[in-house]
Amino acid sequence: MIKIAVVAHGNLAKSLVDAAELIVGSQENLYAISNGKNGSLEYLQDKIKNFLSDVIDKDGILILTDMMGGSPNNASCKMFDTFNVEIISGVNLPMLLSAIFASKNAENILQLSQKVFTESKKSIINVRKILFEKNMLSRE
Repeated sequence: MIKIAVVAHGNLAKSLVDAAELIVGSQENLYAISNGKNGSLEYLQDKIKNFLSDVIDKDGILILTDMMGGSPNNASCKMFDTFNVEIISGVNLPMLLSAIFASKNAENILQLSQKVFTESKKSIINVRKILFEKNMLSRE
């Protein structure tokens, strides 16, 4: 089974995993990795490398990071050469739920990554515009 790891600043990774599991129940293929309050890039790289060494299998791991250019994303990118990983940046709760559901039927890590990337774009919504278009909100 393809595993999913959320790698993010502070407590965000754990909070997203906790929220997702509150909605869909405990997931055996879901992990949270944090850089801690004062973790350096090297510390986080070692933490991710050790984690991947312990849990990765032939199916690979989809890594969801909080933001492109941040330490969690940069440290995760160092894993491309050594491990079977795909990385998507910009994680939010709908993206994580999409990854959980799609991981059950994905044939491989690349297919999962593409599906999650495509589906996640739909989760950013201008609520006022949607409600106005459905006549549930007036212009005033």
